[in-house]
Amino acid sequence: MKKILALILVLSLFGALVACTQVTRISIDNPSEIKLEKADGGLALVLTDGKTVERITGLVEQIPLQSAEDAGEDWTYRITWLDADGKRITRIELAGSQIRWEGNSYKFGIGVDLSVLTDALETIPGFNK
Repeated sequence: MKKILALILVLSLFGALVACTQVTRISIDNPSEIKLEKADGGLALVLTDGKTVERITGLVEQIPLQSAEDAGEDWTYRITWLDADGKRITRIELAGSQIRWEGNSYKFGIGVDLSVLTDALETIPGFNK
């Protein structure tokens, strides 16, 4: 009986841990363009090269996110994905060590650092002026 109770307790704790560490991933369907904005200096750049759009989209879609408290309205980078008609698909804002997406704030999953994304953005010609 004690073993059964211990097993139930372990399973309950594991379930609580999994619930607390739910991972969200951003999904972006068929983007044609990406608009990048940098807060300091108001720089904006539209990327239309298919390989570049695919590379940035793939990188963002792979980042595991966990819910976080909102860090405020400030942002460093804003990335907006547009479809072939120029309509917005989705937008994220990088704010400190968080991503704001669809009205929610997220922190990066364990083992992922914001520099993974910011380093990729800074290598885009014309964006690091």
